[in-house]
Formats: sequence, C-alpha cells, structure tokens
Amino acid sequence: MPKGRTLWVRWVTSHPHSQIAFTGLSIPYWREILQLVHNAHKHWLKHLPSAGWDVAILPTGPTLIEANPIWCAYVAQLPNQKGLLNTPFKKHILEEW
Repeated sequence: MPKGRTLWVRWVTSHPHSQIAFTGLSIPYWREILQLVHNAHKHWLKHLPSAGWDVAILPTGPTLIEANPIWCAYVAQLPNQKGLLNTPFKKHILEEW
C-alpha cells in the first residue's frame, strides 16, 4: 500500500462521539483473542489457508463470529502504515496468492 494511502479512512485520536481517547486504550482479553484465532486457524488451515477472523468481546471473554476467506488487506495494512509485503506476512502471501 503506498505510504499515506488510506482510501476512505481518516486517522483520529479519540472516538468521534464519546471523545474517549484511543491512546493507551487496551483491548480486553487480547491474549485470549489471539489464542482463539490461532486455534481456529490451525483447525481450518486445510480449508482456509488465509482468513480474516471476526471476534466479539463479551463480558465473559472473546467468541468467534466467523471466518472470511476473502478479507480486506487494506484493513490489515492501515494500523502499521505499511504494506503486507513489508511484514513477515510476505512469505504467506507469495505462497498462497
């Protein structure tokens, strides 16, 4: 993704309505989310070599909603402001796509 290209996304530092700041905000159950998605990917690897995972965070912890075999690469690239070919994911992209 070319540097600075964000399509329809604009960068903000706080929620536009509540004004809650994003800096320093942590995602609850983050380790559990990573483990859940990792386990799901291992289970479905034969059928889904690449997937975008939708996860909901409930009061009791994360739950898997769905896997998307066609996922939006732009969303994965925006947080780090660099293309996927500039990450460890490059090897997977070249193998699968």
